[in-house]
Amino acid sequence: MRCSSAALRARMRLGGARIHQGVLATRPDDGTRFDWITFVDSLEHLHDPLAALVQARGLLKPAGRLAILTQDVSSWTARGLGARWHHYKQPEHLHHFSPRTLRRALDVCGYEVEHLTRTASGKYVTKSFVTERVQHIQPWLAPVLRPLCAFAPERVWADLRDSFWCIAAPQKGAA
Repeated sequence: MRCSSAALRARMRLGGARIHQGVLATRPDDGTRFDWITFVDSLEHLHDPLAALVQARGLLKPAGRLAILTQDVSSWTARGLGARWHHYKQPEHLHHFSPRTLRRALDVCGYEVEHLTRTASGKYVTKSFVTERVQHIQPWLAPVLRPLCAFAPERVWADLRDSFWCIAAPQKGAA
């Protein structure tokens, strides 16, 4: 797995043993417990997200936190675009969450939701990603957009307010 720039910076600052980037299911449990575990645009890709949440809870320190960024199936963008919503990407996205369903999943897995927000839930995307998604949403618009992309920066900030962040802590007394 290629190391992201964030993980690389963290390794340089904190030391490699304190940073794990990768799939929890394949991580050997060496007794290390973490202050933070993040699922950034990843929970919706997992075959069993509940199992991953339970495993993550077991790897958190008692005062640790879980941070999740995922798409919001209840957003106005998802409702407005219906089946053409750009996050309906099968077989890539296996699950879709709303704030309500993620809260329920976290509760079942032994977490308390502390904070939920759409603030800063956008991301930088490439021109090719924008063109591919526009092709999916409005096929007639893609040929018009392609020539305009020549004048756009390689990466652009996109925030359609259809993703959200969730910060959760282990429930007191959850095993």
